[in-house]
Amino acid sequence: GGFIRNFVDLGPPMADLLVRFQRRNQAMTPEMQRHLERILAAFYSSRARDAGSFTRTIPAKSASVELLTPRELQILGLLATDLSPHEIAGELVVSTSTVRTHIKNIYAKMAVHSRMEAVHRAGVLRLQ
Repeated sequence: GGFIRNFVDLGPPMADLLVRFQRRNQAMTPEMQRHLERILAAFYSSRARDAGSFTRTIPAKSASVELLTPRELQILGLLATDLSPHEIAGELVVSTSTVRTHIKNIYAKMAVHSRMEAVHRAGVLRLQ
């Protein structure tokens, strides 16, 4: 049914249960997997509200990202293009150093190590 809040309201024990379910269930359809990713993303993003321990138990591949700033979201969108950091800086009228700092922050928040991983994760989490 697309419900998310019902799961999140049950707190850390539900997050742990869903993570275990995801690890053990290899027969999930792609649609089920995407919905489970959205539910786990909601748990992860709610950590600012509830400083629960479940945020450490959710694996990086299934967790959402920390809240990205509007500028980071804008740069994340530009990372999906062929533009270099220097060209992105020109597009946004900021320094290349500023763009690189934003990119480092995006990678850290998304728990990724490359541009391609960041763009892929953004697609999975429907950030773009």
